[in-house]
Amino acid sequence: IVNISSVREHEILPKTKIYFHANLLKQALKLAQVLPGEQMLEPVPAVRASKLANDIEIFVGKNFE
Repeated sequence: IVNISSVREHEILPKTKIYFHANLLKQALKLAQVLPGEQMLEPVPAVRASKLANDIEIFVGKNFE
């Protein structure tokens, strides 16, 4: 874990979202299998890819139990 933070209440996601770099799809899928609830997997958007130093980012949603 590199960072833990919170978001404003109006930004809370209904489902957990996992962002991953293109070469890390397999690892993101493994992570999704062990996290509770339902997740959405998305590649890191190109505009954020150069700014994102982490391999995988998880945004925990309301369904995380």
